[in-house]
Amino acid sequence: MRLKVFLAIMLVLVVLPNIAHTEPNLDSVAERHYDQAFLERSEAYHAPRISSFILRSVIQLVVLWGFALLLAPKLFSHGSHRIPNWVRRWIGLTVAWGLSLLIRIPFTAHAFSRAREFGLRHDSWGSFAMDWAQGAAIQWVLVSVVGLCLLGFLGQGRRFGWAMAGTLISVLACAYAYVAPIVIDPLFNQIRPLEESELRTEVVHLVQQSGLELEGVWVADASRRTRAVNAYFTGFGSSRRVVLYDTLIDTLPKDEALLVVAHELGHWQKQHVNKGLLMGLVATFAGLALAQFLMNRVARRQGSSPLKNLTSPAWAPVAYAVYVSVFLLSLPVSNSISRAMETEADQVALKLIQTPDVFIDAKVRMAKQNLSNVNPPRWVEVIFFTHPSNVRRIALAEAGL
Repeated sequence: MRLKVFLAIMLVLVVLPNIAHTEPNLDSVAERHYDQAFLERSEAYHAPRISSFILRSVIQLVVLWGFALLLAPKLFSHGSHRIPNWVRRWIGLTVAWGLSLLIRIPFTAHAFSRAREFGLRHDSWGSFAMDWAQGAAIQWVLVSVVGLCLLGFLGQGRRFGWAMAGTLISVLACAYAYVAPIVIDPLFNQIRPLEESELRTEVVHLVQQSGLELEGVWVADASRRTRAVNAYFTGFGSSRRVVLYDTLIDTLPKDEALLVVAHELGHWQKQHVNKGLLMGLVATFAGLALAQFLMNRVARRQGSSPLKNLTSPAWAPVAYAVYVSVFLLSLPVSNSISRAMETEADQVALKLIQTPDVFIDAKVRMAKQNLSNVNPPRWVEVIFFTHPSNVRRIALAEAGL
């Protein structure tokens, strides 16, 4: 019954919105803008990536749930009272997270190797390893802090423990969104303000035209590791900013670079960061309420298992396995929301620039530079893509010509 309810929710939230509109002939769009050699090279690069992600996810779930349900209860059934309970919880979280990390290592290394093979990356293995280690350390800190807080509140068994946990998560999420562009991003790239130039003058004019206040347009030195071009909108409150890759500035003509900035301003104008945070927090509160209900119900049905005690460290690996499972199962929903926001930002960009030809030229140039999967199978786009496919975005602009 629960599976039927879940499938019905997925149908309403994901499948119906993606088939309710008239589908353009995307194959013809791809054929008009890309030659066969590019399409075949793109397919050769991306097809194994999907298979790799699926295989990695299956292995992760099997290992994490095997550890959480079979090994962890035995490990934590007779713990030493000399070790504080929160430390044992932290050990449980760290082991579960570490297992997941070890599974990802060969897949991540293989992905990096293929990116170098196809000319998308040119940084050394040493530089790659340093970036990976920094990212892993940040993730470990976040898992430790958030995981311990959640287990602490939910493990007390209080009626509104989920609400206290959700409130804390809300504060931490807003704080992280604020500090990320100031503290986290500079760990991976040198980020500097966009220097005075004709492009900056045009950017300032575009911001004024959009009716927004310019908090900052910054440039990241992505060229030290990749040829890919990109830009992103980040921050919260006074730390909001648009960040452009230096590869984008060096590769795209000025009018196409402005189009990319206009797209990022679309995120700003539509308040996508705030909306994303709000939706995420609503989902978090709902998920924590359900988690507390299920934890209480499961605990009452345990015999001699340490899971009968909500404060047991054995719950830590279970919690991490649930987190990974929910993350993977919710990809179609979260990515559907993301694609809708990206489409809104494209529409704002087209309205600001009012030159669909420039939009199309920019998308084609960026796709070729990034070796993008421009026309994936529909199921791949629905499940894995955070942005509409490249040819779908081009079709949107062509519809306005």
